[in-house]
Amino acid sequence: MYGPEPEDFRKMDTFTLVELMRWVDYAVRTIGHSNLEELLSLYTLTGHLPEETKRIIENIANLSIEEPAEEESVSMKDNIMVLSQLSAILSPEGFRKNIQPLYENSSGWKDKEKEKRTGHVSIEFEAQKELRG
Repeated sequence: MYGPEPEDFRKMDTFTLVELMRWVDYAVRTIGHSNLEELLSLYTLTGHLPEETKRIIENIANLSIEEPAEEESVSMKDNIMVLSQLSAILSPEGFRKNIQPLYENSSGWKDKEKEKRTGHVSIEFEAQKELRG
């Protein structure tokens, strides 16, 4: 069904795959399936998301059983937060630390109800803390 892997495609490690799975659940709760598809297309068009990675994320989204956000109530800030988190997962070493102070912090994925209610999440991940630590 799928052809041979392109030479420039790097295999994804399990840690990154798990973080993407967690992120997809958050993204679906925050911006919904349709907005997630549009955001992934935009990020791919700008050259920041390889097509293979986009397909992986779309497959993960098909597995998600999260209650999707009411898409008409999604703000640009929600889209920015979701995109910022994706950037941090895909390239934690290159993620700019100055984005985080622009938004209020919460517990990220640890407190799902508060996150869903407020729309604010921390964009710092455990891997980033370890890299600095």
